[in-house]
Amino acid sequence: MLQGAEALNRPWVKHYDPGVPKTLNYPKGPIYTLLEEAAKIAPGHIAVRIGDKQITYHELLEHSLKKGKLFQDLGVKKGDRIALLLPNGIDFIECFWGVLMAGGVVAPVNPAFTRTEVKAIMKQVEPSFVLTLPEFTNKVSLKYPVVLATNEAQSHSFRPADVSPDDDALIVFTGGTTGRPKGCIFSHENYMAAIHGQIAWSYPIGHDISLSDRQVLFSLPMSHIFGLTSLGYSVKTNTPMVILQKFDVNAVVEYLAKEKFSYFPCVPTMLGLILLHPRVLSGEVVVRDSVRNITLGGAPCSPRLKNLIAKHGLTVYEGWAMTETCSRGISPPVLGNRELSDKRVPVPEIDIRIVNPETGAEVAIGQAGELLVRGPSVMKGYLGNEVENRRAFTKDGWFRTGDIAAVDENGYVHILGRVKEIILHGGNTIYPQEVDTAILEFSNKVLDVITFGEPDDIYGENVVSVVRAPDLNIDELKEYLKQRLAPYKIPSRIVVTSEPLTRTPAGKPLRNLAAEKYGRGAD
Repeated sequence: MLQGAEALNRPWVKHYDPGVPKTLNYPKGPIYTLLEEAAKIAPGHIAVRIGDKQITYHELLEHSLKKGKLFQDLGVKKGDRIALLLPNGIDFIECFWGVLMAGGVVAPVNPAFTRTEVKAIMKQVEPSFVLTLPEFTNKVSLKYPVVLATNEAQSHSFRPADVSPDDDALIVFTGGTTGRPKGCIFSHENYMAAIHGQIAWSYPIGHDISLSDRQVLFSLPMSHIFGLTSLGYSVKTNTPMVILQKFDVNAVVEYLAKEKFSYFPCVPTMLGLILLHPRVLSGEVVVRDSVRNITLGGAPCSPRLKNLIAKHGLTVYEGWAMTETCSRGISPPVLGNRELSDKRVPVPEIDIRIVNPETGAEVAIGQAGELLVRGPSVMKGYLGNEVENRRAFTKDGWFRTGDIAAVDENGYVHILGRVKEIILHGGNTIYPQEVDTAILEFSNKVLDVITFGEPDDIYGENVVSVVRAPDLNIDELKEYLKQRLAPYKIPSRIVVTSEPLTRTPAGKPLRNLAAEKYGRGAD
């Protein structure tokens, strides 16, 4: 009888790096045990540094216990939702652990949001209270009690709450590329599986980095799932976090000029700005000498950025994941990724299926279909949205990602685009991401592009590409595309603009907004 991964039909595990387990064995305890373990293993090791302030893992645990006691005194019970309207920093981290210790459910909210955006999220969360700082209180409706994150209890003689693996722990909001942001509910087990899965996958490049050489440069928003999993990974590996309150390219480059980092998680937009910074272009700051490993997430890496990465000789890892999967999904094996690779496979405990989005039937090898995933890090469901939950999950528990993918004959997974973004032209299926990639490869002068479908009485939809580029020769671009794309995929209309295009903070294209602005009939 087959055992383990083979019994579950996971043929992709043959591509795993040596040392990466085919299945995960992780503790099912509360999330806050990650911090307790870190403080036990490396109590005097720096946990967090921001500006000229720093605290050790022992101090972080002590402060978090005091926060937990404060929240307990304020009446927090197991399952109560607490909103964190806080920027990156020690306050956020201590409140994160403190709420979990009190048994509460952490609901981070980006303080960069407007009052209207905050109101919409609070309406979904309905928090017991909001943890924030004085400068953000004006964004909070009077309906919700406000507690300053700087407060703490005078003693911390309390026992952290007993929670079950399936108890709610986090509510993290999606980027809202197709509508209003949705709250993803994660259990303690979901998060623990994600953190231990990340550690297992990165073992070949992480196990030999000594404690003294570990340091992460942290500029991702902690309100985002990528930031939250990077926080958990850093704590589990006893890695000091050098934190920026928000991303600032000048500040990042200054850190790279002065210090060395074992890990830098970021989105493509961030890395692109760094590599185009004058101090980097001049050779004054050599990024590869300052950062050992870089992880990209949040949006696809453009051909232009891939060329920059190769030019600078960086070790960069780019995978596929979603907020709904707790930032775990499909990645290239790390040892074979000295150059950015498209040879991606599901990480341990993530199972996939490729199905016809209309019928649900599995498609043949090499054929495109909707990507379905299942695994212990996949969310419990969307907050207060049963209609969306019924749409998002199959009856047997598979999550419909909404992404189009294909598996090649070697077992590697290729992400092609979004189901809702598919363009149907004369019976042909077109993935706008494929058109975007071809246009970006035309010239370094192409700064950005977003492709969408435009209604047509004869063909159903036509392909339209909005290109941000100075002095673009449209005729030359079309001639180039004839060598790259089938005739029906070539845009029937190309709009040239000098304005920045509509994207989420993580860099995902907002094609619906681009269609509203640049489609025929738009003002």
